[in-house]
Amino acid sequence: MNEITSLLYSIPTNVYILVIIMLIILITILFICSISFNKILLRTYNAQKVESGEFVYNVMSKLTEKANIKTPELYLFECPVANSFSITKKKRKAIILTTTAVNKLKPEELEAVIAHELGHIKYSNQPGSFTSALSWLLFLPTTIALWAALLCGFGQEDDIAPQFVRSYVMALVGPLTAAFIQLTTSGSREYVADEYSARLCGANVLVNTLKYLDTGDRICDVNPTHARLFFVNPLSDNILNSLFNTHPSIEKRIRRLEGIDK
Repeated sequence: MNEITSLLYSIPTNVYILVIIMLIILITILFICSISFNKILLRTYNAQKVESGEFVYNVMSKLTEKANIKTPELYLFECPVANSFSITKKKRKAIILTTTAVNKLKPEELEAVIAHELGHIKYSNQPGSFTSALSWLLFLPTTIALWAALLCGFGQEDDIAPQFVRSYVMALVGPLTAAFIQLTTSGSREYVADEYSARLCGANVLVNTLKYLDTGDRICDVNPTHARLFFVNPLSDNILNSLFNTHPSIEKRIRRLEGIDK
């Protein structure tokens, strides 16, 4: 104990001041990010707001009327696969769909996906802004590493060298970030949203939608810390990405839905 005390006293005062300043900066950044996280999220995917009167907005409006809940905002973003996520913040609720979901899904399948997101909104069971912002900040060094490699002349974004640098840093910070995400995210929330969608649109419709999405390409270029927000897991099946996956398997979700009709 005396040795520890002596060690603490031997550290220069300037070091303590620097640590305190860094902590204040980090807490400030975390506070700002947690407040603005939803805006950051929408800008990250360049999501465009859908106005009332458009087809997909009308689909959502009919469902909210049927469910007797307030109609949230609706956004679309470009992505080659059908997927979605939602924002369940108290003062701002929104559903975000990929353009492929709107263009490729059948009307009843699109309804099932939207109803699933309405389930998240109704029960407010998406991860909170604070935990989402913190997981994003924990993972931020990977993005910084990639840009540092690009600015230092290691090649283009898709070249081997920058991706190696990013992968190396990701291997360092990824497990810690993934562990935090796993601790703060419950996979059961997907079951709750699925059951809500089944009540609104029918279990068979959602089962068919999940089967369709499972047979097609579901991989989308998203920040791994955002993957838990999506309707189906958008990450590729490698070891590191699997750490970020909080979704129950589609097979388990289907079995649970099939049990509803029995």
